[in-house]
Amino acid sequence: MPDLCLISSATGGCQATLGALWRSMGWIMRADVTLLVVMLAYVVAITSSRFYTFATARRHSRLFVRSVAPALQDGDFNQALAVAIQYARGHVARTVAAGLTAFGAAPHLSDVEAVGAAERAIRRTRTRLIADLKRGAGTLTSIALCAPFVGFVGTVFGVIGAFVMAHGLSSLAGGLAEALVTTAFGLLVAIPAVWSRHYILITVEAFEAEMSNATLETVTYCSAHCQSRHLLENPLTGKAVNGSLLEDISGTHTWEISYDRPRGMLLLVSFYTLLFVLLFVLTALVGLLGGR
Repeated sequence: MPDLCLISSATGGCQATLGALWRSMGWIMRADVTLLVVMLAYVVAITSSRFYTFATARRHSRLFVRSVAPALQDGDFNQALAVAIQYARGHVARTVAAGLTAFGAAPHLSDVEAVGAAERAIRRTRTRLIADLKRGAGTLTSIALCAPFVGFVGTVFGVIGAFVMAHGLSSLAGGLAEALVTTAFGLLVAIPAVWSRHYILITVEAFEAEMSNATLETVTYCSAHCQSRHLLENPLTGKAVNGSLLEDISGTHTWEISYDRPRGMLLLVSFYTLLFVLLFVLTALVGLLGGR
């Protein structure tokens, strides 16, 4: 397979290839580039996952809104809940389903209390959904902030090596140019991380607005058709909904909010940092003892 040319000369030849740069790098710069490659893989994985999640949520929500409108207008909450469960991967459907489930969950409550319970259930579901949709944004923020500095670490060691190993201006210039490669690579990792993070946050803001509209509509329909809440049944079991008010469409009884858990990236960065520090200290000690 032909090597990738990074820098072309004016005559059409190749002055620097990817393979040649990798072979000429020291172990510190190679480790630095490896860490940046892992960061880039994280960015690609998170972005791809969010693309798929957002596209699925948007498609299911659109189908749900088209299908559920007649049922809500007629006060047929059983049909509305069935449609919500059918399109449960949509953020709007899950929001409405949580409200309808709580609305019919406690027949001993008054109509006003039932509407309030539905509104609180929707708010809890929205909080969990927003946190779940934002998953990965924290990791992207860390990568966007750290990648340029990780690349700069490789550049610093490359510059030190260039001055130590230089035998003239030409070799020094070549070493300095090679050292700047890791900084450029760090910027190339940080740029898509920043873009992906903003894409996630902007999309989640739009979804949050849609869920807010769904909340208002659901509460309005529940208030207008309170007489139908005693007839509400769970489409999955065919039985009346009389469970806990903390239940939502997924049957979850927890208040725990999901958040980023980038343990792998954190452990990898910590390992590389500790390795750099230990080897730097050992090199300094060896040089100090050898000088004596």
